[in-house]
Amino acid sequence: MASNETDENTKAVLEMMSQIIQSSKELKIKIRDYLYSLKLTLDQFENIQLILTSLSSVLILFYVKKTELLTLLMKNLRDLHTFEFLEKWFYAFLNPNDKSEAINKKEYAELLANWSEHFYKRHDIFMKILSKLDDFLQAFQVDQYEDIFRQQMILLIYRSGKIEKEKIRRNR
Repeated sequence: MASNETDENTKAVLEMMSQIIQSSKELKIKIRDYLYSLKLTLDQFENIQLILTSLSSVLILFYVKKTELLTLLMKNLRDLHTFEFLEKWFYAFLNPNDKSEAINKKEYAELLANWSEHFYKRHDIFMKILSKLDDFLQAFQVDQYEDIFRQQMILLIYRSGKIEKEKIRRNR
């Protein structure tokens, strides 16, 4: 009988602690600040995906905003801009699988522009991205994002052509 009382007491204490943690504004802000300053590595992508899918249901993540988090994570990653990294970033964060992961079109376009800024001036990575364009397009399950992606790629191709023409003109 003492074991049942101990189990009940432990359960009550854990529930009380959970309520205290969930209601702490200061802790929520500290978690947000920590996530916003995180130096993401490839093996943390799944954890960040889980966090992003939990934003609306986990109260402790109340102050974490999806687009802000992704924008800041990308900004913190200046050294990891390889094709493999950018490809994995696309599949993890720029290709929502269904409407429940959706963000508005404007925010998606901003995230996509931020992502593409990291490769469009790097010819080797840009060419790899373009060579995988069909794979990227086939991965979309939400049409509105596919359209925005197509528009961004067209814009990048146009901009890169202008850059190449300018380089040729300067070298004459």
